[in-house]
Amino acid sequence: MTQDSIAGSGQGTDVVVKPEVRFRFDRWWLLLFFVIAVIILLITTKPDPYMRILLYVRDGIWITILTTVVSFVLILIFGLIGGLGRLSKNKIINGTATIYIEVVRGIPLLVQLMFWYFAFPSVIQGIGKALNIGFLENYLANPVGMAILGLTFCYAAYMSEVYRAGIQSIGKGQMEASRSLGMTYFQSMRYVILPQAVRVILPPVGNDFISLLKDSSL
Repeated sequence: MTQDSIAGSGQGTDVVVKPEVRFRFDRWWLLLFFVIAVIILLITTKPDPYMRILLYVRDGIWITILTTVVSFVLILIFGLIGGLGRLSKNKIINGTATIYIEVVRGIPLLVQLMFWYFAFPSVIQGIGKALNIGFLENYLANPVGMAILGLTFCYAAYMSEVYRAGIQSIGKGQMEASRSLGMTYFQSMRYVILPQAVRVILPPVGNDFISLLKDSSL
């Protein structure tokens, strides 16, 4: 016999027993199976136009994955550099990182991508011709390459603040203790501070990855 609550012995409190939640086959699964069945039916009965459409979809998915993954790896690297720059006691490094982060975060992503695709290649191609550097022209002529560059430049500013907040969430005593043991600043960051900051950093990093995946459509 089941009860909704069980009285605690000697405490006068009730312990709520939650019912077991089982998998429910609701209407959304039916809708999903219906859509899949319609797609299969269209492909088998009229393969020519729909196969061409699926090829476009396949290419689009591949470009989305490529752009997102490559950009995200670069964002993690440059974001860490920017975050450490924001925490630097050197006024030049700190000021440069602060200006970059504040300016980039205040400009819409679409405007930045338009700059990187239309204006930036013209400048760099002129420099490449003057210096006889051919690979620059080939890279800048690739829209995917420019998309990766623009997304990295924009999202690295946001990631820098994520790193900064995560590092500052760790008590100052951790850095002082590691430095007193003879570690350098970068050793302290690598072995003491960053491993602890990962727990704070991971949730916003996941959010940024999802936003990056959606913004890659721009």
